[in-house]
Amino acid sequence: MKFNVCYIEDGIPCTNEAVKDLVDERFRLNPNDLKNIIERVDEVEWNDSEERKLIDKLLNCQDLMLVVFTNPDFYFNYIENESFIPEVFILDWHFQGVNTEKILERILKQCFSFIFIYTRHDKEDEINGILESKFLGSMNRISLIHKEDEDSVNSLITKMNQCRETNFSLKFGKDLRRCSLETIEKILIELGNVTCHDIHNYFSATKDSKCDLIDFIGERFKSYLVNAMDEPIQADEQQSSNNASDQTIIEKLWSYRLYYYPNDNDKLVRKGDIIRKEDKYFLIISANCDLAKVWASNYGFFSCVPLYRFYEDRKKISEKFSLTKESLQSMKNQGLSQISMLAIIKEGLTMGHFFLPFVKISTNDNVVFQYFFVSPKEIQSLFVDPPNINPKKKIKEHPLNYDYIKDCNRICCLSEPFLTQVVEHIYNSLRGFGVPDYSDGAKDVIKVQSKRIFDT
Repeated sequence: MKFNVCYIEDGIPCTNEAVKDLVDERFRLNPNDLKNIIERVDEVEWNDSEERKLIDKLLNCQDLMLVVFTNPDFYFNYIENESFIPEVFILDWHFQGVNTEKILERILKQCFSFIFIYTRHDKEDEINGILESKFLGSMNRISLIHKEDEDSVNSLITKMNQCRETNFSLKFGKDLRRCSLETIEKILIELGNVTCHDIHNYFSATKDSKCDLIDFIGERFKSYLVNAMDEPIQADEQQSSNNASDQTIIEKLWSYRLYYYPNDNDKLVRKGDIIRKEDKYFLIISANCDLAKVWASNYGFFSCVPLYRFYEDRKKISEKFSLTKESLQSMKNQGLSQISMLAIIKEGLTMGHFFLPFVKISTNDNVVFQYFFVSPKEIQSLFVDPPNINPKKKIKEHPLNYDYIKDCNRICCLSEPFLTQVVEHIYNSLRGFGVPDYSDGAKDVIKVQSKRIFDT
């Protein structure tokens, strides 16, 4: 499958006498248009010979599809009616009457693409200043290449190919997009004979609750998509290192794996929501069916467990540890480790404790990853006053949402397959299980007898 490259450059000689009747600069220039321009317009008549060399070189790359627009507005007009996502943009910096900074921002938000700013040295200070002040978080997707540099055309193509081989989204994005569209079509075909009435009644898909329907579509989507990535993901060991950059990548990847972040318009309270109420954090563990009828089923109460931040609440956590450990020094020196979210903490804490790491919290354009300590045996119930709804009998059918909980907002929601197991783990920690301990003498006898297993 070919790789889409979109070059936005206003120096293409579309109005030259030799081609003005063959191409229109207001629209997309496809490979045939570009070949006509290169063949019919002499190199000296191009404003910039490097642009001509780059287009000629890209047209001869068998594994990519090149399209050109002479103005960013022409590109945005085109994609309003056409489904077109370039994997790579090559972008000139200066366009008459166009704010290129805004164009760059719009492209970055619109789709995942790598952007090569291909321009002259005289814009270097301006561009670097804007990139460092406005686009620092996207610098892994932006490269600046100067046209005057020696062999700049080959340098750009080489760097583009390197990105294709090493970046996950760039390497697999086209196949994933294609398979996603095919998967959605398969699901729509399967549901083709089902009416909205059927979905409403048999999946309980109402305005306030679409969980069953979403779960169904999500599982079908996953089962169809599982074979989308045929090519193995190979790691370059030379690129791996234990540094701050690695920590940031790990935090981002695992936060994306463990949690999802409903949009601001979604006010429904769900099992697995991590919430901040006043200055405290909680994990909601009530079943969704109870939350959907919280006043009819639970008299306005829902269950949750408190979450303690590793740093800000360290004194409270240490006090809990001190009840089960004679000395905290070894824990302080070595830290605490888990091989999975619910694995037993080897340092000998009481049963059930676990961590919720990598929770992304955004405040005033600042993003931090919070780490929480969870103590299941501190389970508690929070009460919510019923809303003022008429008639009152509607309260029985009214689901809990965040507009009704005072001084509370959702941070994120724990994803499956972690959610179900975490909630089950919490309830198991409360129930407890076991039998009376052996006496010291009995333990000694069992220990001696067990050695016979290894007799040869």
